[in-house]
Amino acid sequence: MDAAACSGLAEAEPGEYVVISFGDDGCGMDPETLARIFEPFFTTKEVGKGTGLGLAILWGIVRQNRGFVDVSGTPGMGTTFRIYLPRCLDNPA
Repeated sequence: MDAAACSGLAEAEPGEYVVISFGDDGCGMDPETLARIFEPFFTTKEVGKGTGLGLAILWGIVRQNRGFVDVSGTPGMGTTFRIYLPRCLDNPA
């Protein structure tokens, strides 16, 4: 990814990445929800149905490994997550 490709992605830095992408065609997320999904303890679930730690932990692991997460979603159209991790060219053997 060059600087132009990174310009619209928060925390993205130019470089070579491996991307893991997954999505659904569920209820999607509005912009207000998307803005908060990586906050610890933020959840859209009712009390007692979840802690909201899953996405915060995902974000932390990815950032610790110099990657970033891009999320897009539209209410009624689903949500897509793209996890970018730096490509490693070293031979561990």
